[in-house]
Amino acid sequence: NVICSIVFGRRFPYDDPEFLELLGLMNETFREMSTPWAQLYDTAESLLWLVPGPHLRVPRLLARMRSFVARRVRENARSLDPQSPRDFIDAFLIQMDK
Repeated sequence: NVICSIVFGRRFPYDDPEFLELLGLMNETFREMSTPWAQLYDTAESLLWLVPGPHLRVPRLLARMRSFVARRVRENARSLDPQSPRDFIDAFLIQMDK
């Protein structure tokens, strides 16, 4: 939640569905990334796309994480005030406009 307050500009209640979704995605991703399959995938990605297996969960999990962050970025962009950044995302959006 500390990282959420810096990046997203707010803390989430611990029972918030959005916060629980993010925690679940992070836990699944870390668990998958620590498996031998994921480590092998990291070194031979182009070949392993052809082989079915649990290693294919990693790109799907990362895509879901990107989607989560992209939603938050779009929300911030709609209400962005360049004179008053609220969080890291606002600062990033302001720098992107320069």
